Amino acid sequence: MIDKKNDSERSYFMIDVHHHIGEDIDGNENLPIGSNGSYQFSKDLEEDVIGALKETNSRYEAADEGVIKNFDDQDDENYPYGLLDQMVVFPMKDRFRNDGKIPFSRSNENISEWINSEYHHKRLLGFGRLDPSDIDMARKEVERFPLEYGLVGLKIHPDSERFHLDSQKVIQLYIDCAKMNLPIIFHTGYPSDVEKIHEGVNKTISLLIENGLENLISQLNIIVGHCSYEEERVFDFLSHPCIYGEMSTLKSPESFIGSARENIKLSNFTNKTLKEFNEEVRVQLKSNFWKIFDVNSHWSGKLMLGTDHPFLPGENIVKLFEALFSSELSEDLEPTAIQNILGRNLIGVLPVTAELSSSFYMKNRS
Repeated sequence: MIDKKNDSERSYFMIDVHHHIGEDIDGNENLPIGSNGSYQFSKDLEEDVIGALKETNSRYEAADEGVIKNFDDQDDENYPYGLLDQMVVFPMKDRFRNDGKIPFSRSNENISEWINSEYHHKRLLGFGRLDPSDIDMARKEVERFPLEYGLVGLKIHPDSERFHLDSQKVIQLYIDCAKMNLPIIFHTGYPSDVEKIHEGVNKTISLLIENGLENLISQLNIIVGHCSYEEERVFDFLSHPCIYGEMSTLKSPESFIGSARENIKLSNFTNKTLKEFNEEVRVQLKSNFWKIFDVNSHWSGKLMLGTDHPFLPGENIVKLFEALFSSELSEDLEPTAIQNILGRNLIGVLPVTAELSSSFYMKNRS
């Protein structure tokens, strides 16, 4: 991207944190390749974003070669880069979910095959899916994620699988995933969902400290899916060092990001959080807080790009890019803040074993 304000060129690495592949029980299907697949979706987004920026008197414009150059050796038209360098992919509520001994095990195996294949392993980052209803079976399945499947995170859907966000079963998964350094992304639909996630995270932190496992707190990383709520309390919850917001379903990106700038205040929320724990836990957490958390205290360090493809239209994402690159808001956004949202925050919570696209290393110059 060319920054006309500073007469400079900046490259941004972009990761879609919310991307479904497979075949849903309602017949909705998405595969990585094909006329309507993930890669073509990324290419279409590039064209739409370039077009949108050209129609505005924006601070930024796409460089001559487009938003993204194809840095890898995949020149086949089936694998265009387009806007998105990488996509976090996970199963839908798909027709394979009950085919294995454990719910979603067959679905997770399918994700594993895609992400580990020759043509996809640098483009797709795999998250598995679980049903916490049978927690013993779910725990056995999540143990397979890192080494057997090569998955780097967990997606769970409380509405689909009908469980409570702050239940003891979910807290057990929090702890298991923290041990393996696997981030968790939740589907949400209401601000009250974010509140329950926040309560569950704090319960988990208390348990970890009470059991001498405070070193795991920094590996407890929770992503709120569809976090488009502008209530002030939601930004308080996002200020928690363990909680991030993924921004698919945004109706007014400029308004949401503007509110986030005003209301996400990690340092202030820290003290509020500590009061929610008992005295012993509070003292331990306060004395170790900044040693435990290596977090970006800037407001932009709490937000992530997500598309919810194929369930949402690409227009939502185009509006987000207009807010970041061509709105009044973009005039004083720091390039590092934009890069945080577009990819760096997700990279910061992934296991160190996650394989990034080679274009990240070639383009991470901002």
